[in-house]
Amino acid sequence: MQILNKAFIGSDIYVLKDKDINSDGSKTTDEQRMEYLKECKNRRMLKRREIENYLCDYEILSQCQTGLTQQDYKNIFNVDIMDDDVKRHVSIFKDKYGFNKMSADDFKIYLAKFVTENTSVYKELEDCIFKNI
Repeated sequence: MQILNKAFIGSDIYVLKDKDINSDGSKTTDEQRMEYLKECKNRRMLKRREIENYLCDYEILSQCQTGLTQQDYKNIFNVDIMDDDVKRHVSIFKDKYGFNKMSADDFKIYLAKFVTENTSVYKELEDCIFKNI
């Protein structure tokens, strides 16, 4: 960060981290998140474990796959969308709905197109990045 700040004089550089900072793999608490954010004004942290937890939100996947019901979603993503690792559930979703030819990265890029200003997922990300809450 110090090197980047020197290289980009006059620019503010921010660090955005996933909410999985515990090296032992345990869940990061909201208190730990707030403590991390207080340590430096240029730090940002997601409210959810990883970016995949936003992309795999029902709101986004139901736009990607019309006809996806809440029950179908719960049958695949039977985890806490805020704090659990959802990556392993993505392959089940991709297989079931015909996205299995897309690589994991391509699928994330595809899902990102559904994160638009009118979604609550967008608003939450906006708060994490720009409002630092």
